[in-house]
Amino acid sequence: PPLPALGVRPGQVSVRGSQLGPRIRYSNFRAAVSRRSAPEAELPEAEPDGASPLQPSVEQPLQGASGTTATTHCIPGPKIPVIQPLFPPSTLIIGDSITRHLRFLNVITRCMPGALVTDVLAELRDMLPTLPSTIRRIIVHVGSDDSARCQSELTKTDFSVLISYLKQCDKSVFVSGPIPTIGRGNERFSRLLSLNTWLRDTCGETNVGFIENFDVFWNRQSLYLRDGLHPNAKGSRLLAANIHYTMTCIDTSRCSRHAQK
Repeated sequence: PPLPALGVRPGQVSVRGSQLGPRIRYSNFRAAVSRRSAPEAELPEAEPDGASPLQPSVEQPLQGASGTTATTHCIPGPKIPVIQPLFPPSTLIIGDSITRHLRFLNVITRCMPGALVTDVLAELRDMLPTLPSTIRRIIVHVGSDDSARCQSELTKTDFSVLISYLKQCDKSVFVSGPIPTIGRGNERFSRLLSLNTWLRDTCGETNVGFIENFDVFWNRQSLYLRDGLHPNAKGSRLLAANIHYTMTCIDTSRCSRHAQK
């Protein structure tokens, strides 16, 4: 028999300097090919309506390294049905990036990073005509980016226009107050505190539900990301819980007053 190439151990084949591993016996290879060529098990017939629990096998040609074409049988997995919510949405939350991770039952969240009060108002004008008829509440959370402009009176004017527009929508309206900042300077903190106080008084005068978040987040660094502005996962859960709890309490109080009348 011929001697193996230099650097190649017996039982291995060298092609252009590369090792292809142990030599395969032709008889074993022919047996493997015959097993591959055996007919596949028959699949169950389709249901009368055309739906089948299993999809038919799909044969796809596979191009080998030597230019030959082999056929493989690929059976796709079962289709996963789309899970629909048990109940239609009843609440819309719209606001700036603070609302990004607010999630609870039957809520549509529209997060607009960097949004000002005027941006939220413009978005609401576009959204309201297309909202599902099951939406009965609108919660607005905005104002953090407005406070960075250092134009408090302009921000108050924008909020007044927004509240007046929402009161005409024939839905329960709630304003979610801003959360304080951590380590962002005294001026930014003071402007947010002043805005929170003004919003609480204005909502009380206009019969709009106000959700107090400032006291809940005051001086609680563990609820924030490193930027000291946005809530972390724990803070987002607390914010969502506070919004839901306050909204439920206000709705219950309103129903009691209507029942007494």
